[in-house]
Amino acid sequence: MRARLFFIVSLVMSLTSCLQSECLTVLDTEIGFTAKTSAITKSIYHNQTFSTNEMFDVWGFYSNQGDFSEFSETSTSNFMGGLTMEWTTDASHSVQSAWRSRNYRYYWPVSGKVGFYALYPAGIANVAAPQYRGNGLQIDNYTIDMTNKFTDLMYAYQVGSLDTHVLSIDFKHALAQIEFMVQLDAPSSDYTLSITEIDIQNVDLSAQFNYVQSQDVCKWTNNTDNQTDVIKYSDNFVMLTDESKTYASAMVMMPQTLSSETSVRIEYKMVDAEGNVTWGETVKQLTSMQNEWKVSTKYSYLLNFSIEENSPTPTVNLNLDNVQNY
Repeated sequence: MRARLFFIVSLVMSLTSCLQSECLTVLDTEIGFTAKTSAITKSIYHNQTFSTNEMFDVWGFYSNQGDFSEFSETSTSNFMGGLTMEWTTDASHSVQSAWRSRNYRYYWPVSGKVGFYALYPAGIANVAAPQYRGNGLQIDNYTIDMTNKFTDLMYAYQVGSLDTHVLSIDFKHALAQIEFMVQLDAPSSDYTLSITEIDIQNVDLSAQFNYVQSQDVCKWTNNTDNQTDVIKYSDNFVMLTDESKTYASAMVMMPQTLSSETSVRIEYKMVDAEGNVTWGETVKQLTSMQNEWKVSTKYSYLLNFSIEENSPTPTVNLNLDNVQNY
């Protein structure tokens, strides 16, 4: 009876381990992840730091050799296929306080290594199954729109093995970050100035993303052909002092070469002491300040307003104030 019971338990354990794409010999050491960024400044994550509320997708490649030499140019995931990782402190898991799959338990193989591609945020549309030495992690058509313009697309590749236990995923930024600062030279007793909208015009908001671990290079393609898109920062920002202020939360954009038509349109409102309203706008070119937006780089532009006495039309200057890695 004991022998029969031992056989049943062994069979159940074997089937459980086969939830992984291959039936590997595993120990009861569950795979978990922690997440961080390698940036100098923290990622924006909807204006928050990376929190346990966030989720990311993971693809896993198992190498018995440990050096992945057995993979060809077109090898696809053989261990974990695009599963969403969520933060959990569930006491039933052998690894506490880590990101794991909600529906499946994955265990470290007793030998060899596992390489993991990861992509944040979870659920990005049109993600092609990564090929280990070929196309890598690929998004066929990533588009910046009004719903995700503050979403910081990030990617990672990390290798772990049995002695790793909890694997730290070190995310990198895949986009450029654009920020507008505004400044009023001096408060005016004649008018109150409000900025109501800033538009970036003639840019490309859709492209193909590709990351190949063997080259450790993040590439964007098809992002310079059709720079006709417009994206808006909308906020009723009242300028009352001469201190430099952030107009709106920073926005992430496609890394791209800027065309001679790429510009910033600033819409503003002037209100005099009697409540009379004057609307105005001005357009400034961007190519005079730099020729491209690069991956993982933050560009801070300064809009400087000056108001002449008894004049409802301010003078507006736009300058690239700061460039830094993020």
